Amino acid sequence: MDSAWSGRTGSSSRSAAGNVRPDAGPGWSVVDQGELGRELGHGRARLMAWVRPMHLEVGDAVGLVSPGGWLSESDIERGNDVLKNMGFVPVVHPNNHRRDHHFAGSVGERADAIQDMFLDDQVGALMCTKGGYGTEMLLDHLDFDVMRRRPKCVVGSSDVTALLLALSTKAELVTFYGPMLLTFNRARDEPTVAHLRRALTQTSPWSFGLDSEAQLRVLRPGAGRGVLMGGNLTILTDLIGTEYEPSTDGSILFFEDIDEELYRLHRMLLHLQRAGKLRNLRGILVGEMTDITEKKVRIGRALEELVLDLCKGTDFPIVSGFPCGHGRRLLTVPIGTPARLTASESGDVDLALEQAAVG
Repeated sequence: MDSAWSGRTGSSSRSAAGNVRPDAGPGWSVVDQGELGRELGHGRARLMAWVRPMHLEVGDAVGLVSPGGWLSESDIERGNDVLKNMGFVPVVHPNNHRRDHHFAGSVGERADAIQDMFLDDQVGALMCTKGGYGTEMLLDHLDFDVMRRRPKCVVGSSDVTALLLALSTKAELVTFYGPMLLTFNRARDEPTVAHLRRALTQTSPWSFGLDSEAQLRVLRPGAGRGVLMGGNLTILTDLIGTEYEPSTDGSILFFEDIDEELYRLHRMLLHLQRAGKLRNLRGILVGEMTDITEKKVRIGRALEELVLDLCKGTDFPIVSGFPCGHGRRLLTVPIGTPARLTASESGDVDLALEQAAVG
């Protein structure tokens, strides 16, 4: 298979695993949330309908798309080497070579690139090349019905939060907040790569294996079961009030951000609280907040204090230092997958999936 996408279509040689929905295309496997779904109540029926894409195997193709800016050839080569070492075949969509000022092509061309990869039966997963800016512009130009019928693993982070949460909301598809091709330039260590591989290939439940290197801090102990939900805090806030706004009721919410003023983060969290997004959670994982400053306004309180203050009147566990986002170590978080979070007063933290993220 060539490393450049050439508009291939055709039948996949692999069959879907698990309980396949009769109204969906190959690869769909129902996320059976069992006791968790009943615990969340009848109002969570939509969550119980979420489905997981088919797992990847050695030799499967990973389609690479650029929903915002483009990636240099040298960065593509370095990222492709990581994917090849994982046993996958990287396939770069030509939209990465297009130019429209900052972007890798026009809005239509970038949206078509994502659509193309969903329509190509020989591509088992989509990975975004980089974040930055531009993904939100594409949402109104995507056919989520097609994506619902032809599901794939979709991996990205940062600005790509917009695509991941839109797929969760509009297509009810499990998506993966994890490394992008550019990410491998800073986070190509074995834990990051191994965790991505496990998330996309393992068809049984697994634990995140959080350890002392993660620098976790238990802000409020407790235990909670819920669906993993979240992403970049800025993008999550942007989607509130739109048709792509995700439901956080009954979820374990995670968020991260980069290059922000602390007061702006506080304002975003206030907005989440006032929109009811912090009310019915089962847990919060505060991810890595990279290069956060107080150059303009000094509010005299740490982010962790602000989170605790906004969550008064609730009793779910809250943990900070969760390794997702823009740090050197990046865990892959399957959005839409049921999990259990346990945080002890002694500082021990365990996060484990109750079902696999893929079928």
